[in-house]
Order: sequence, then structure tokens, then C-alpha cells
Amino acid sequence: MEVDNDGNLISEILIELGKVNQYRGDDIQALEFYNLAIESAEQVNNYRLLGTCYSSIGNIFRVLGAYDESLSSIVRAKSNYELAGFVEGSAWISYTIGRLYRDLGIQDEAKTTFGESLEIYTSQAEINGDSMGVALCLDQLGMINLKLNEPALAKIDIQRSLHIYTENKSEYGLSNAQKNMGKIAYTLGEYSNAEKFLEQSLDTKIRIDDALGIPGIYIYLGLTLIAEDQWQVGMDILQVGLVKAKNNHQRQIQFEIYGHMAKAFEDKGQLAEALKYYKLQFNHQDLILADPVRFKLPELRGIYEMEQSRQKIKSLNP
Repeated sequence: MEVDNDGNLISEILIELGKVNQYRGDDIQALEFYNLAIESAEQVNNYRLLGTCYSSIGNIFRVLGAYDESLSSIVRAKSNYELAGFVEGSAWISYTIGRLYRDLGIQDEAKTTFGESLEIYTSQAEINGDSMGVALCLDQLGMINLKLNEPALAKIDIQRSLHIYTENKSEYGLSNAQKNMGKIAYTLGEYSNAEKFLEQSLDTKIRIDDALGIPGIYIYLGLTLIAEDQWQVGMDILQVGLVKAKNNHQRQIQFEIYGHMAKAFEDKGQLAEALKYYKLQFNHQDLILADPVRFKLPELRGIYEMEQSRQKIKSLNP
């Protein structure tokens, strides 16, 4: 029994070390720790910890844009959570699959899946008082509502998650909610509020060493400054975000930044530069859509966006 407890403890420590490296953007080191944790958890047949390992690995592959590998790990996580009878694990798997849908531009499926996860987490929160899962789902639903041009609904969702993170003193969650409030403020044209929330989020993420969360903040800080007629400063900040996203191997974030930079150059009348960045964006989308996971998910509505990019390149060619 003592050996089992040692195996569980070793696996839990390795998982925490994996998380630390994952947040810092050191994916290779994180994967090494997660794989070592799998070995320890398998020795003691701890299916719950195995589910956690595979889920974390799936999220790393998702951020890297390796969606097929991500889905494979998520399936393993789901199987182990079911063997463990871990209800919250089912909620987390639904949440993770929702992230995949959202990354691939399948917003309605993502919203449905996050809703399913929220329902489970809400029920669990009534039992154990832990509402962090609820906040995570609200974050995602808020950003989907923003994507669907419903900023008022998005604001309600994020204000709720902000309240939960504040009550639980979660700096990581709080920084994400602040970033999302900044995005909403930017969308509503409230640029002063946008800068305030984004700078608060950036300060926190730097303090807690959350490298993965920083590039997204630079996107909206840059866009806010561009909207305030500080075009060059805004473009410089977008460029910083792009460099950090490349360092983190965040393909989806790079794709987004290329699109924003292309649009900014186009609005400025610098069509040659706009064309260059639209092509870079299009090439990134090709890499994402080429992943075989698209055949394992329902209809890939993001193909419509790809065609829009193709037409944009065509119209800008001299």
C-alpha cells in the first residue's frame, strides 16, 4: 500500500512539474514530465491521474495545432476518466473538445459542448463548492458569444467568471478574465477600458510566468492602439506578439496575428505588405486544415474562412 501511495505521489509531482513547464511554453520538457507521470500512474493503476496526463498532453498538441495527436490523447483521457468513475473528468473532456471545435472555427458545436461541460461543473459545484470549472466554461462561452457578435452576452459571461476567480484568488484565471474583458471593451469601442484590462492581465501573466497567455494580450493591445490612431506603435506590439507566439509554437495565434497585420496594412493602403501577410495567414490555415483530425470532427465550417482568405489574396495580386 505504501508503494501505491509513493507511485501516486510521484505521478502527482511530475504532473505539477509538467504544468509549470507548459505554462512557461516549454512544451518538450512538459511532455517529458507528463510521460514520466504516465509511467508512475500505470504502475499503481491510477486511472484518474492517467486521465489528467493524457488530457494535459492533448492540450499541448492542440496549442501546437497538431489536432490529430490532440484528439488521440483526449480519447485516452476520456477512457481513463471513465474507468476511474471521475465525473469532473467527463466535464473536462467536454471542455477540451470544445476548445478543439473553437480552434477549428466550429463555433456552434463548441458552444454546445461547452454548455454540456458547464452543466456538469455547475452540478458538481453545488455538491463540493468548487466553481472553478464553471468559470472556465464561462470564459469560453463568453469568447464564443463575442465571436458571434453578441458582446453584451459575452460581457455577462466574463463578469461572472471574473467574480469566481476573484473569490477563489486565482491569479491565472483572473488574468484570463481580464484579458477577455479587454477584448470585449475593444469590440465595444471602449478603448480606455480595453487598455486598462489588458495591461492588468499582462502584469499578472508576467508575474506568474504564463508565457502562453501573453501573445493574445499583445494582439488586442496592438489593435486598441491602432484604433486610437497610434498605428505604428500598435503594429510594433502586434509584431512582439507574433514573435512570442512563434517562440511558443502557437500556430493558431500566429494565424490570427497575420490576419490582423494584413488588415492593418490594407487599411493603410500598403497593399504589397497586406498581400504578404495574407499569404502567411493563408499558409498557416492550410497547415491547420490539412490535419487529418478534420475528418474525425463534424463539418469543418472554417473552410468558408479559408475561401475568404483565398479571394482576398486574389484581389490584392497586382
